[in-house]
Amino acid sequence: MPEQNHPQLILRAARPGDGETLLHFIRELAAHEGRPQDVSATAEEMERQLFEEKAAEAALAKVGSEIVGYAIYYAVYRSFSAGCLLYVEDVYVSPACRGRGYGRQIFAYLEETARARGYAGLCWAGLANNASAIGFYASIGAAREEGKAHFLKLF
Repeated sequence: MPEQNHPQLILRAARPGDGETLLHFIRELAAHEGRPQDVSATAEEMERQLFEEKAAEAALAKVGSEIVGYAIYYAVYRSFSAGCLLYVEDVYVSPACRGRGYGRQIFAYLEETARARGYAGLCWAGLANNASAIGFYASIGAAREEGKAHFLKLF
């Protein structure tokens, strides 16, 4: 099958005013996971938490003028090593845009962010029954904790 040429993905840090867009994609993710009822966030609360409290950071993934996904992440401290990891809360690409390498590019962005900050790696949790995601995580070099759906990528 010939390689398909897809428009370039651009990642940018979320900024004030992006709360509604992030919430749209969070709702999409929750619906994809079969739990739309679990979303209680509001755009206003998201704006406050991300941009005033700085509880986490977010990045939006754009192709041309269209936002196709997002990531939310924050530092976690590991007492045993006295160092940080970048915890990836969410990575999501809209279903119509999957299979184009965008998820891989988002994880590369997160890895680059962690390395630039001197962190030891990335970590995240995934659904234990999502074989596709687990295979993807393995393809980017992540190891799965035995018996758990927690993933760790150290560098």
